[in-house]
Amino acid sequence: MKSAISLLCILLLSSLSLAKDMKIGVVDSRLIMAEYQDYRNNLRILQEEKQDWDRQLNTREQEIQAEVDDFMRQENAMTPAKQKEVRDRIDGKIKQLEDLRKSFYDEETGKVAKRNRELLEPLIENVNTAIQSVAEELGYDLILDNAMAVVVFASESSIDHELSAKVLNKLQGVK
Repeated sequence: MKSAISLLCILLLSSLSLAKDMKIGVVDSRLIMAEYQDYRNNLRILQEEKQDWDRQLNTREQEIQAEVDDFMRQENAMTPAKQKEVRDRIDGKIKQLEDLRKSFYDEETGKVAKRNRELLEPLIENVNTAIQSVAEELGYDLILDNAMAVVVFASESSIDHELSAKVLNKLQGVK
């Protein structure tokens, strides 16, 4: 039992020693993305495309609502067969609208997800590569992202280890 406690103490002390020798840097990925021109440009393209898809959906919704309103006004004057025909037509258009909405916004197969993969994911990979490159060039062992983690305390000296500007310079080809 004493040897297990001794071993645990040795491991604990050695890990504290290693942690003290670690060089830790910090980036803010939100800041990097906000300043990364290619990312902003592609995000704007994606947002414009989403607005266009939203307009298409809104137009279809309004057309369906107009048909429903017309049906409600004329329903009493229609034969049961005509009522069924109109209801079936409206139901078909609602189904088409749902299919269109899914084709735009399905999380895996929709146009938004596809365009996000095409436009933004390569740039996120560029950012990650730049972070890794800066970390390796400057000898950092660990990089934390302020945007993804909660930093409860940061000493004044940690400001020297904020690497977002260096990462942005790397992305923009500045040394």
